[in-house]
Amino acid sequence: MRSKVLSMFPFERVDITPYRRHVTLDEAKLQKEMDRVVYPYITWEDGEEAAAGDVVSCRMESDDPRFQRENAQITVGAGLLNKVEEQKLVGARAGTVQALSCRGSEVTVTVLNIRKRRMPPLEDRMVEALGLEGVHTVEQYLAYLVKQAVDEQFAHDSYEVIQAVLQEVRRRSEVLIDEADWQQTVDWDLNRLAAISRLDGMDLKTMTAQDFEGRIPVKSYYELVAMLQRDA
Repeated sequence: MRSKVLSMFPFERVDITPYRRHVTLDEAKLQKEMDRVVYPYITWEDGEEAAAGDVVSCRMESDDPRFQRENAQITVGAGLLNKVEEQKLVGARAGTVQALSCRGSEVTVTVLNIRKRRMPPLEDRMVEALGLEGVHTVEQYLAYLVKQAVDEQFAHDSYEVIQAVLQEVRRRSEVLIDEADWQQTVDWDLNRLAAISRLDGMDLKTMTAQDFEGRIPVKSYYELVAMLQRDA
């Protein structure tokens, strides 16, 4: 290729101040990830009175065969039947009979027993069991999650900044474009797209606006050539 870069504007001199962002951590998401480590250590014990999150074993009776069960397990508030109706089970005890309306059907629920979930606090030994390199304590695991969150936000936010820097560098640099090189890049793209079109049983040059829809943001072959020339 005979095109040349005559002068390159230093990318370090591009002002990115307008794109600076403050990292905002999703505390609820972080806590959810911390809790996930504890899940294998959760234990269950019998309870006397049902609360949200408890598992209620019950007999279900209904004219609707979907809700006719001798021993169903319902996690209160999880929505197996209906989140709102399940709240009626809060405070229930073994032997309690409760009428619920579920998906258009009336269901009579007789509580058989209640199981309560006991979630222990997160400990270093649980973190150690994850096998993460350099992460052995609860504090280190939290730092690990925070770094992941920051990196994820950086990857998301940096795209716009990078594009702005590239655009400014191109605008303020001096480049000598050889016409043959310019045409060659257009031909390469046209040949590539033509090959892809043939795989779909179409001819790139005769494709209609409907053919292009959902594939390339143009309505005709001539618009496609103009777009590729502009991009080149």
